Amino acid sequence: MAENTTADPSTPAQLRLAGGAQGFNWLPVFLADELGLFGKHGIAIEYKRFGSVDKATGAVLEG
Repeated sequence: MAENTTADPSTPAQLRLAGGAQGFNWLPVFLADELGLFGKHGIAIEYKRFGSVDKATGAVLEG
């Protein structure tokens, strides 16, 4: 779960999502973002596309 670690509670918490390709399996995430569900709960989403699952996994493991 994302936590807002900023001093200002009105600033959304940043959540980075990594994927090899962002296709049909990402539909629930894209839909929730479009409907404003993340923003409603104080979360700002950043999408990272890495081109392959191995690269995305490596990026997640490296932080």
